[in-house]
Amino acid sequence: VMGGFPTSFTEAQLLGSFGTPAMEQALRGLQMQKLVFICIQNQQTQSNEAALYGVNEIKADPQFAQATEVIFLNPADPNEAKFLAQLEIDPTVTAAQTVMMAPPGSVLGKFMAGTTKSMILSKIQASGACGPGGVCGPGGCGPAKGGPTASSSSQPQPQKKGIVAKVKSMFGN
Repeated sequence: VMGGFPTSFTEAQLLGSFGTPAMEQALRGLQMQKLVFICIQNQQTQSNEAALYGVNEIKADPQFAQATEVIFLNPADPNEAKFLAQLEIDPTVTAAQTVMMAPPGSVLGKFMAGTTKSMILSKIQASGACGPGGVCGPGGCGPAKGGPTASSSSQPQPQKKGIVAKVKSMFGN
């Protein structure tokens, strides 16, 4: 069950709170603070090997091997339709697709057909910026001057370092 209900609920709400098999695998990987690759392909999709190339490069790298989870999702599986919709993936596309997620559940990148380690690392690095498209706002990054201080109780707590922090540190971010 992947939903909570503070009060009463309907049967439809309860049934809708169950996750798909791939969704549950992805959640498990994210809870373990892993970088999750959802490889959306089957025997009918094109570029399957090319789509896995970069994922396999990351998985083979000793720096990332233990912090990477690879999940295969058949786009023709009706049981996975809900997860594909949440990922905003069109299951009728004929090319293999890859979705990269990081804790707590952020989609860092979507790749159509081929992937490379360089493409994947670039998406991770871009996710470290403070604004859309990897750029800061006109006022710069971080809290405004005179804003909340570290002693403020509303200040967010630092997150545990995970795979994304590791990759960002490689790029000096």
